Amino acid sequence: MAINYSYPIIDEVQGDDLILLADASKQNQTKSASVSQLASYINLGGSQNSVKTIQLTSEQLISFNGGETIELVKAPGADKVISIISIVGFLDFNSTVYNFNQNLTISIGSNTQSTLFTTQLNASADEYFTLDNQGGGTSSILIPNVSLDLKSSASATVTTGNSTLTLNILYRIVDFS
Repeated sequence: MAINYSYPIIDEVQGDDLILLADASKQNQTKSASVSQLASYINLGGSQNSVKTIQLTSEQLISFNGGETIELVKAPGADKVISIISIVGFLDFNSTVYNFNQNLTISIGSNTQSTLFTTQLNASADEYFTLDNQGGGTSSILIPNVSLDLKSSASATVTTGNSTLTLNILYRIVDFS
């Protein structure tokens, strides 16, 4: 029998790479499966986790006046919903503090999923934060085939600031078709 750690390390795992398994339904016969097959098996719930990192420039942030919206994750398609697992943010402070007068919301349609507070946006130093789901342990309404957006209210204003904001979004698309 070969010693597992004696094999060279693979540079990059691909979907058609093979893994050896003992097939329990066939008296533990050694068989192979592709990485894609294994991923499909692990992904039992008809959903797939994804990570998206979005960097917003100071120009984009200063545009959040009077109801601006920026799409963070596109609409997933019919009978599919976006379910946020976590959002981690980083405001990379440059030299001028923002003057947001209102919070920004991360929303699916008209349903707020999370809030980006003015204290985070108007920070005068680098700011790392996590955004909690508004549900607070209760259910949140998800709408099929609707994008995840960063929004300002109609009365929001911001005129100064020059930092970048990075949002790292861990989410899954759940398919109910």
